[in-house]
Amino acid sequence: MIVYLVPAILIGGVATWFGVKQKVGVEYVKAAFPLYLAFLVLNSLTREPNGLKGGILGGLLFCTIADFLLGKRNNTQVFLYGLAGFLLAYLTYGVAFFLHTGMSWVWGVLGGILSIIGVFQYRTFRTLKADLRIPVLLYLGVVSFFFVSATTFAYHQVTLFPFMGALGIYGSDSLIAHNLFRKPLPKSDLWILPPYYIGQILIVLTALGS
Repeated sequence: MIVYLVPAILIGGVATWFGVKQKVGVEYVKAAFPLYLAFLVLNSLTREPNGLKGGILGGLLFCTIADFLLGKRNNTQVFLYGLAGFLLAYLTYGVAFFLHTGMSWVWGVLGGILSIIGVFQYRTFRTLKADLRIPVLLYLGVVSFFFVSATTFAYHQVTLFPFMGALGIYGSDSLIAHNLFRKPLPKSDLWILPPYYIGQILIVLTALGS
């Protein structure tokens, strides 16, 4: 299984380099990463179908669209569409994990903690424009739901993969928010993309092992 992830790791490395250098066609390379992972999950789904694999596959397809849109060197005109793509992706992930575990004390505790963190994050977005406040707040809620659902699944299944995967994606999104709404990061893709790619790979490993 690890052999099949080598191309994803290579694509992630190339995409990070393209992003840092802002090379022409960077959006295609970035979109290739979740698309390749989607093919891996689809292959597994055709052999051993289950709801978790289906949910992760759907989320990866939304990520492919979002990575293409937000991967553009100038994504100002499509930013909201890319944000919506990731929102749908992580909502799909979250629902897939939630349907496998449901509510538990872990969900309640983490939900409370993530709510506090989300409020703190939102209130420190100094440069967030008024027309983006509701979409960003909604996005914060969805990515927190995904993180809590994945962590609850990890607790019940006694595996670190979904927790670490969700943490990587949540951390990457937090860096994106800092870069956009607080203070720009130098060579931002160098910090933002690796945790995102590692997180996606770990989520896919969870699906493939289900």
